[in-house]
Parts: sequence; C-alpha cells; structure tokens
Amino acid sequence: MTRMFKIILKPLLLLAALPVISHARNAEPQRWFQADMVVFVNLNSMNGAEQWPKISPHTIPANAIKLRSPDAPNSAPGINDLLRLHKQDLQKALPDLQREAFVSLPGEAHVLLKEGNTIDATNGYKVISRNAWIMPLQDDSRSKPIRIRAYNNTGRPSLLEGSVSISSSRFLHVDVNLWYSELSREALSDQLRSVTTDAGRENLQTANSEKESGKAKPEIRRDLQLVMDPSGTPMKITRNFQLRESRRIRNTQQVQYLDSPVLGVLIKLTPYDLPEIPLLPEIESVKQPEPVLGLLPGLNLEG
Repeated sequence: MTRMFKIILKPLLLLAALPVISHARNAEPQRWFQADMVVFVNLNSMNGAEQWPKISPHTIPANAIKLRSPDAPNSAPGINDLLRLHKQDLQKALPDLQREAFVSLPGEAHVLLKEGNTIDATNGYKVISRNAWIMPLQDDSRSKPIRIRAYNNTGRPSLLEGSVSISSSRFLHVDVNLWYSELSREALSDQLRSVTTDAGRENLQTANSEKESGKAKPEIRRDLQLVMDPSGTPMKITRNFQLRESRRIRNTQQVQYLDSPVLGVLIKLTPYDLPEIPLLPEIESVKQPEPVLGLLPGLNLEG
C-alpha cells in the first residue's frame, strides 16, 4: 500500500465510522421512572406574619403536558359512543396505567401517600396537590414540562398552578415553577365592571357558556388577574406567591424537599421497570373443508 493511498484512505475510514457513532448515541435506551409530587402550604404564612410579594402575572409553558385522567378513554379508532361499549370493551379503551406515560395514577399507587398523609395531619400545614405518573427519560434529554393545577374552594379559595420539568444527563434534575394564588369574590368591584372590550365580553361569555354545558374549569384572565372557578364565577387574585427551584437528584431512594415561606414540595423519582406487553394468545388455524362437487341443486354432471 503506497503512502498516498494511506493518506486518502484514512479520512474515508473516519467518515465511515461517524454514522456508527451517531447511531450508538441515538440508541441510548430509555429509562422509566414513577414521579411523585406532593405540594402543601404553610398555613402560618396566611395570617399576615409573612410578607408576600406584589401580585405578578404568570404563564404556563405552551408545550406543557396535562396529565391524563385514568378514567378518560383513549381516542381509539372505532370508539364513537362510549355508552354503547360493553363493560369489557370500555376497560380496554381506558389508559394502561402500567405502560402509558403521563397518566395520573390513582391514590393507592402513590409512593408518597404516607408522607402526604403525615403532612396533612400536622398542625399548621395542608396538602393542596398530590400527583403521580410514570414517564420515560433518555440521557441528555429534557422532558416537556408537566402541568400542575389544583383548585381549592374550602375555606379561603385558592389556585395552585405551574409546571415541573424532569431531565436526565449525568444526574437527574427537577425544575419546579409553581404559583399559589389566593382568590376572592368580594374584590372584583370596578375591575370586573370595567370589562367593556369585545375580548373581555367574549371571554366572560365563553365562561358562561362552559358553565351551562358543565365543562367549566378554572381559567386565568391574566389581563385582569381574574380566575374563573369551576362554576364559572369570576374571582380576583388577591395575592400570589411563586416557588421556583431546581434540584439535582443523586439518589433516587431519597425524597427531595423544596421549601419556601409559603409552599413546600416533596418530590421522588423511583426507577420503574416497564412491563412487557403480553403476547396475543396463539390461535390454532382451522382448516376449511375441501369443497365437494355436485352439491348444488339441479347440477347434472352426466349431461
């Protein structure tokens, strides 16, 4: 092999190896986790002892994922009227809690069930949100933010809204951005009456329409700092508090605790082994009988 041929061949070999390296990086296996999150408030911060910041607007990332309800059927082909489905067929149409990502898990499946109950039983604290779901993570990737939302109408009305993002590189990382807003129906006064623009009237009409259809959900009118409660009644944000914090998780056996004067958060990421999809049962082929000639009425084989 001549020296010139070696000089030409060497860069060609390097180029040929690049797709292999790239493919190996893209083929990194996914790791699955169950994410558990408990959010609670410090009731002592409500009595005026803690100075809250000035009310500020907040938004949810446009690509935030809303956890699906475990009771919400999948939009599978052929399912047009759930009322006509047989009970067994309806069960098949529901999300597979063991294999589908970003489905809200029932309370009995929560890893932090005991910790949440303990906080709720502690004087001066109140749990306002519990969430758990399973999700895949790939190294050097960042999941879309998961939307967190909880409306409370017992005692002093309030709304918890925000998102949590989970990523994986050398370590797992959790980014939490939550807003806790206290609400009041008595503080609307002139601010609500000043809604005279077409956009304002349209938003309020939409809320009333949703109220009549039974589909109303809390919606923020950020231009007026208003919230529509599930009944369609407008409420004003009287004060709000933001908890924004990032945490590196080195040990998945540990529960992460995020603290602030108003809000507290427990987070735990537990490795999850995704069950294999069960194989379809083998069906023995039924051999069709060979057709017998001459069985048709009126057939004359001799003619």
